Amino acid sequence: MWISALIAAVLTSTPVTLPAIEAHLDDGTSPQIEAERMLPEPGLASGAPDQLRAARSRSCSRTAQSAHRACRFEVQDDFWIQVGKCLQESNPEDRDACLEEAGAAMKDDLALCGEQYEARLEVCEDLGEAAYDPEIEAEDFLSPEEAAADPNPYFPLVPGTTWVYRKAAETIEVTVTEDTIEILGVLCTVIRDVVTEGGVATEDTEDYYAQDEEGNVWYFGELSRNFEDGRLVSLDGSWIGGIDGARPGIIMLGMNVRRL
Repeated sequence: MWISALIAAVLTSTPVTLPAIEAHLDDGTSPQIEAERMLPEPGLASGAPDQLRAARSRSCSRTAQSAHRACRFEVQDDFWIQVGKCLQESNPEDRDACLEEAGAAMKDDLALCGEQYEARLEVCEDLGEAAYDPEIEAEDFLSPEEAAADPNPYFPLVPGTTWVYRKAAETIEVTVTEDTIEILGVLCTVIRDVVTEGGVATEDTEDYYAQDEEGNVWYFGELSRNFEDGRLVSLDGSWIGGIDGARPGIIMLGMNVRRL
């Protein structure tokens, strides 16, 4: 792997230094080499039946592996972008401190990639390897008014309902609003989720939910606004069911399902 040596160094707590960075930048290896290795196998790409069946039989774990690989590449991208910023520091001490922080951040982020991967594999063990491709039919879902009148007791979509969670300086306030949004033909209730630290918002999210006729509450997407020092810095984590391959899923089972 193109950056594996540097990652190995970081994971063994070896400091990221300017000479180490220059060695990797000067070794003549291109990230294109790794990208080319990731191209689909000819048989699989062309639809060879045996290979396609094998891949589909492990759909869940293969998806977990793909997500893990994507996570590691994203961490590497973030690391090298930060390295470029560090190299603009004219003060050597500031530059070295910046590189050290970049290495520490990469180590933490890679560890998180691994934790997420393990969690996904556990889900695969619990739910099986079948591909996840639910059929969403609008007529199977209640209107927001119907869902509010007969709510799931563990996830009531009743406007005005509020939950507040506190831990140290962080507070999370979740409020069911009267707002709605249509996704995949289903009219969803908007829940606002605001995270503050020391009274300053760090995340302000709109989550989209709908309840089906069986009492299951489905998660259809979210708009996640992330803030630093009161300024919007990203929409990371945002997604909408039906867009770019995203699929809704059940976040809370109905009572009748629980008794089966």
